[in-house]
Amino acid sequence: MGEHSPGGIAVDATHVYWTTGVNDGLPGQLRSMPTEGGPVVTLADGQPNPWALVTDATSVYWYNIYQVAHLRSVPLRGGPIRNYAITVAALPGRSAVLGADSQDLYFNDNWRLLSIPKAGGAQRVINDGHHAAFLAADDDGLYWQGVLRAPPGTDPATTLTLFAYPRGAAAPMVLARNVRGPIALDRAWVYFVGSAAGGMVIQRIPRSGGAIQTIVGAITGGFSHLAVDDVALYWAEGSRDAQRYSLHRMPRDGGADEILTQGEGRIAGMAIDARCVYWTNATTHTVGRVAHPGR
Repeated sequence: MGEHSPGGIAVDATHVYWTTGVNDGLPGQLRSMPTEGGPVVTLADGQPNPWALVTDATSVYWYNIYQVAHLRSVPLRGGPIRNYAITVAALPGRSAVLGADSQDLYFNDNWRLLSIPKAGGAQRVINDGHHAAFLAADDDGLYWQGVLRAPPGTDPATTLTLFAYPRGAAAPMVLARNVRGPIALDRAWVYFVGSAAGGMVIQRIPRSGGAIQTIVGAITGGFSHLAVDDVALYWAEGSRDAQRYSLHRMPRDGGADEILTQGEGRIAGMAIDARCVYWTNATTHTVGRVAHPGR
């Protein structure tokens, strides 16, 4: 599939969705096709650098803050594009993150984490003073990795911190430090990438805080994407030169590491459903999938 610079990807019960035109200077698209195979449909065309992508039962949402800033949605099977009234700093060198629960969308700008109702309305500031580099949300809470901004006159070194904002909490709280990469949620745990002497590791911590457990030992290449379902953990692992990838699966509570597939290129986005792992490959300009053992 010849997709120019594919990026974000999401999947629901019947379709897979992805963006194109990420960081290549060409007009991008939001595209979809049935998970069982069938025609590719363009849901939105001429989009400037569409980046982060999420879905719900009715719509696909996408967000970008690279050079231009927009948060948009379109019905799952196509229709009018909706523009959300957001005010953010559109700056180069910052990646967009996007999450959702049943009511709200969560997104970043240079040093803030914000939200806006899916139905429309005013945006609000969730947290100020750091850049949210990875984010996951559901109806039980909001979790993100923040790159902290040092106060004026202090050491400018940043601290990579995992924050939690459980439903009903008065304010966000710190869950863990030295969090290096993507995060994922199940009902009880937050899964994240930390660091160890031999490289990066996948760890987890209870959603309300507690002892950290290491699930996957040190990997010398690097994790680029992370997902979890009822029984297993999935991740994309890249080589040091970013020329090869491998997609892995491991039981959620630890066990044997199974390589589902591997190949040439760099994984730009990853999503899972009950049967398959889906990904976009920014090097080969393709969208792929591989079956996994299921739940």
